[in-house]
Amino acid sequence: MQTITFSKLEALGNDFVLIDTTNQVDINLTVEQIKQICDRHYGIGCDQLLIIKQINRNQIPCFSYKIYNIDGSQALHCGNGARAVICYIKHKYRFESKYIELVLANNHVITGQITTNELIKIDMGAVKFTPQSLPAILTQSTTNNYTIKYQSQIINYGIASVGNPHVIIKLANNLFNDDNYIIEVGRTIQSKIDIFPEGVNVNFIYIQNPYTIMLKTYERGSGLTKACGSGATASASYCYHYQQCNNNIQVIMQGGSLQVTIENNNCQLIGNANIVFNGNIIL
Repeated sequence: MQTITFSKLEALGNDFVLIDTTNQVDINLTVEQIKQICDRHYGIGCDQLLIIKQINRNQIPCFSYKIYNIDGSQALHCGNGARAVICYIKHKYRFESKYIELVLANNHVITGQITTNELIKIDMGAVKFTPQSLPAILTQSTTNNYTIKYQSQIINYGIASVGNPHVIIKLANNLFNDDNYIIEVGRTIQSKIDIFPEGVNVNFIYIQNPYTIMLKTYERGSGLTKACGSGATASASYCYHYQQCNNNIQVIMQGGSLQVTIENNNCQLIGNANIVFNGNIIL
């Protein structure tokens, strides 16, 4: 058995357990141990487990950043998790540098900072809209419009990759407010491994106006969550490129709102995050 120090973090109600192995022994958790940590009844409880460690890369403070879902699978990106990690690093290490870098498991680098009004801003990079980038077994559509059958209904959707795969479905207000419908459609699309062999996050949007969208995300490996940073980025960029929305979009989710700014297809994600408490767990 071993004692592991952790921090509980949250970003718009999207909650995380963070294990910083910079000053403690490296850990190799089993899938069952990850599930236990994430379990809200038998463990600490969270939407995702995050593991970081400071590494030497360049003059900017840099940390490796690994993400695990509640089912024990590894995720390749989490925008809210990245913002929460930047918040933790800034308060824990007090670096003089304005910027912090996070290196994901696929070697993608996220650069983040805390703004003058204490919001966390991260560079999510360029969003891609090709089937190959997800990956998805689809013939590319020039209008990013695909269809899938749900019961007797044909659903139109778009695709996007922010380092992890996303489907975006535009809904009318009545369906957007029906969580049972969203969960069932989300499960149905995630089950289509013939189309999405590595799974997919399913985003449901309601466009209020060109500057504001509402979002619910049925996340791969986690289900319906209060907020999703990469889902907000993918959805806002999709709305800008394919739904005549502005390049500065407020994304409203159950846990709160994020601002997504798009310049030359490069996305900046801005919002708050907090350290909730610190503790130890014996595994």
